[in-house]
Amino acid sequence: MNISTLHIIFNICLGVGFVLPILSILTGWFGDFFNVDVDVDFDVDVSADAGMDGPEFGGVIPFNMMCFCLLLIVFGAFGKACARWMTSLGVTAAFLLGILAVAGFFYWLLYTLVIKKLKSSDSQALSYDDFAGRRGEVTLPVRAGRIGMISVMDSTGSYISFRAKIDPGLQDFIGDVIPRGETVLITEVNAREKFCCVSPLLDDVAARRN
Repeated sequence: MNISTLHIIFNICLGVGFVLPILSILTGWFGDFFNVDVDVDFDVDVSADAGMDGPEFGGVIPFNMMCFCLLLIVFGAFGKACARWMTSLGVTAAFLLGILAVAGFFYWLLYTLVIKKLKSSDSQALSYDDFAGRRGEVTLPVRAGRIGMISVMDSTGSYISFRAKIDPGLQDFIGDVIPRGETVLITEVNAREKFCCVSPLLDDVAARRN
């Protein structure tokens, strides 16, 4: 494996590690995708939680997407810095194992010091179903047939972003779009698909029609 090929691999790791978090911010995947945890034990039992704040699992190998992105960034960065010395197969293998160990250490550090502590507050956090009937604010316009975004305050005072769509039973009354900044009522929560149905307040609908 020549140095140029190694650089391509390291650049891909860096790109994926940086691009996925940016996409999560732009598309609202953060609550759905980056909070996926898969824990695997030695009996090869796999359990996954794609919720906002899933319970802590007892598996031996905790897998978290946010930590994995950091691992890719560290691996790519250290790999590019050390690529010039990877002149033979044995040296390359030794460097790659060492860099992977460093990246794994950063993975473990982030999971232990940040992710695990965040999960310890799960007892105070609301589940998806608890958000039904609460109010939120539209941060990305919710249009007919398209997914928008709303921001809702949870029980800890933190704001959580939800993917949202217009309540199909009220669409004829609501119209085709709920604009950014409008207060909405969460009428239904689909915990499996990770989105909610929303409706604007009746006074806001009346004001728009007038």
